[in-house]
Amino acid sequence: MEKLDYSPVLKALKRADQEFTEKHGITHYSLFDAALEQAAEAFNRENRTNFDPVEARHQYIEMCEAEPNPFALEQVDVNVDDLVVSKTSSRSIH
Repeated sequence: MEKLDYSPVLKALKRADQEFTEKHGITHYSLFDAALEQAAEAFNRENRTNFDPVEARHQYIEMCEAEPNPFALEQVDVNVDDLVVSKTSSRSIH
């Protein structure tokens, strides 16, 4: 049996993750799990798909654990010189 590609629904779960975390912060995992499953159910209704919400949640969590930031759009280079706000020679610690 061929495994179903869950990548279309995973982006919806990422949005749900961000919205839930922004609204509720860190909370009990069961509430977070329910929010992810509800997002998968909403995705199914809107797109006339039939992804299993529990499996979608599992795949999303596994993906997040496998990569630090699976949805990063770009890498940002930071120039250390840009972080300096004032010259140290003009400061006094006394």
